[in-house]
Amino acid sequence: MVSELGMLNSTSGELRAEMNHMEEKLSSNMAMCTHIDAKLRGIVKQMYQNEKSKDRVVLTQNVQSVLDEFLEKIKSGKLRLLEQYLLEGTQLLMHKKRFIEKITIDPDTFQVSLYDGNDHPIPKDMVSEGEKQMFATAILWALARTSGKSLPFMIDTPLARLDEEHRTNIVEKFLPFASHQVIVFSTNKEIEREYYDMLKPYISKSYVLRFSEDGTTRYREGYFWNEQGEKISAV
Repeated sequence: MVSELGMLNSTSGELRAEMNHMEEKLSSNMAMCTHIDAKLRGIVKQMYQNEKSKDRVVLTQNVQSVLDEFLEKIKSGKLRLLEQYLLEGTQLLMHKKRFIEKITIDPDTFQVSLYDGNDHPIPKDMVSEGEKQMFATAILWALARTSGKSLPFMIDTPLARLDEEHRTNIVEKFLPFASHQVIVFSTNKEIEREYYDMLKPYISKSYVLRFSEDGTTRYREGYFWNEQGEKISAV
């Protein structure tokens, strides 16, 4: 089972790397489109300045209109992708199943709206504090995925004020897969021994930090427990 798990983790890593590559390629193509658009606008502007004929003016206006429509479609496509990633992340992190079935983002105000399976809006007072924290985490995750760039995550006390089910979701479904590099600042009351063992296959380095009376912060490599599971001094 350990061998099979290792193979599955390896396959998962390869697929994640391929997905990141495709998202980076998409981001690169988007940047190229923006660059080409800027050059075309410059050419059109120069044409308008040099040629005063009616036909040239009409041609310029038509080209400008097409470019504006093209950029609007790109913007709309990115927004739809953000909605998709946000819905996926929200459903993955929240422990209530089939609670949020649709998410929309207004293209002008960027107001986010939540809907249930019957397409009814979900009022904010129906969302608990823990669910709001899950939703905020899903927003950051969705923005990072939509950007197409490998962005590191730095998270301070991610499990504070969360119930047990949400804590488990964060540990199992978010921290190992949020990005290629995730830095977590946690207390020993948050990432307890059980959660630390769950994360251990994905941990590259861990340190214990302790503020000293002389105003400095000291550290040592490791965590709050040794390999035998015995709790040890911070520094």
